Amino acid sequence: MLAKPLQLPAPGRDVDRRLRSNDTIVSSLQRLVRSGRHEMENLPEYVQILVRENSWQERYSEVLGRIVTFHRFVDFVTADIPDGLGTDVATIRKLLRGNPAALEALDEAIQSKPGNPTGTNQYSGIVDNVHNSTDRESPTGNTTDAALRRLRKDAPALHSRVLTGELSPHAAMIEAGFRKRTITIKVDPQSAAQTIARHFDRDQVSELIACLYDEIAGRRP
Repeated sequence: MLAKPLQLPAPGRDVDRRLRSNDTIVSSLQRLVRSGRHEMENLPEYVQILVRENSWQERYSEVLGRIVTFHRFVDFVTADIPDGLGTDVATIRKLLRGNPAALEALDEAIQSKPGNPTGTNQYSGIVDNVHNSTDRESPTGNTTDAALRRLRKDAPALHSRVLTGELSPHAAMIEAGFRKRTITIKVDPQSAAQTIARHFDRDQVSELIACLYDEIAGRRP
């Protein structure tokens, strides 16, 4: 059964974030399944989060330019890429062999009753599309893969919190000290000042002002 596009009237901002975030998870899984054994170490994490977040049920596909929905997990797995994973349950089960948690998540999805797509927790998943936050970054498969590998190796406790949905990979990398916090600032003095005031303490603001003076002085002829 092929996925059916839904015609939705201009989805709200929050809904749009969830649907696009779901597509990033699905796209990453599609890439991993097609890659064979390459980077398969990250497949169990993606499957667990895919099931927990119900990302397979409804997403906005960047490739197709439309919303894709499925009511049965098996249909999602067997539908051709870019709608689904373009494989079968037996293959996914084989790839997850040796990871009980991922296999349990797979069985949970397979046994779930068909129903309308749900958007349970659009902010706790593996990726996040909110750009003006200190804890989030634009998602790409490669950066997520790298974060999962680093956390699994050097910060297993934080890696576990990512799998339970408590932290995004980027937030966990920041907490572990592997990445620095970032913010997005508009090219507008008033807006930039407001953003900085929300995220900088007094000492940081003073240091920033000093740095700006130095930068400006350095540009003078």
